[in-house]
Amino acid sequence: MRLLTRSLTLVLLSGSLLAAGCGGEDGDQSSATRLDINAVVRTAEADKTAAMTGTVKVEGMGLKAPLTVEAAGTGSLTEIAMDVTLKGKPIFELMGVPEDDDIRLVWMGAKTYVKVPEAFVAQVPDQLPWIGVDLAGALGTEDKAFEAFMRMDVAASLAPFQAGASLDADGTEEIGGVETTHWTGEMSIDDYLDTLPADERDELRKSLTSGPAPATEDDLARKQPIEFWIDEDHRVLRMQGTTVMSKTKDMPAGTMTMRFDYSDFGGPAPITAPAEDEVWDATDAIADANAQAAATTE
Repeated sequence: MRLLTRSLTLVLLSGSLLAAGCGGEDGDQSSATRLDINAVVRTAEADKTAAMTGTVKVEGMGLKAPLTVEAAGTGSLTEIAMDVTLKGKPIFELMGVPEDDDIRLVWMGAKTYVKVPEAFVAQVPDQLPWIGVDLAGALGTEDKAFEAFMRMDVAASLAPFQAGASLDADGTEEIGGVETTHWTGEMSIDDYLDTLPADERDELRKSLTSGPAPATEDDLARKQPIEFWIDEDHRVLRMQGTTVMSKTKDMPAGTMTMRFDYSDFGGPAPITAPAEDEVWDATDAIADANAQAAATTE
């Protein structure tokens, strides 16, 4: 069971890496080219989902070499929700999973479900086909705070720019044969929180800066680069963000770059959770494993 919970933690880490308005119609753009951000968000809300491919590259953080995880499947454009197949040989090697095995991940808000790799089926109670984890519960934080910290969907990523933050046009580029305009900007967690109602914003900020793994005020305020490739139909065909992670007592500094490509807008079936009778809830086991790991480093 210890091997299973350790390996599941790695799977959830890879999935979460694929994990974090109001104003005028155009926002305060510094470029001569104007972007109708509200139209982009309305289009995302109408489409709801899209086929997606994602790549996450992690460097530093004590890794001997950069770690890359790839995903393909369906992603929500307006909330934390995806149903993807993960591929990442280095992570699989750490887990002891054969590299030609796929790992299916369904992520909905703070709830994550992993289709059990064949190598671990015998270790799951009752040999159920899915393992589920309430990530907020495992980390000891509130669901809303976790979701605010981890949202990386199109609507949430554009919210600060709806509220007036600046996006600059940086030429054009074809994505999947479609011409897009490349937009660049910066945003912080504070920028996103500031788009929320005052009472909700204050509650989330308090939750994020407390608990067993608190974020610092610097973490919330740190500006991080983000890029969008948007076509003439107001659709985001690609989104990329880079996060710089500060050194902590348990981990060296590092960077994480996430890229998402979208297509077939509105076409995929809705994202749904597995049936409850097919899921073993590993929340407590993960929380206990994390607590034991933390105790050994103190």
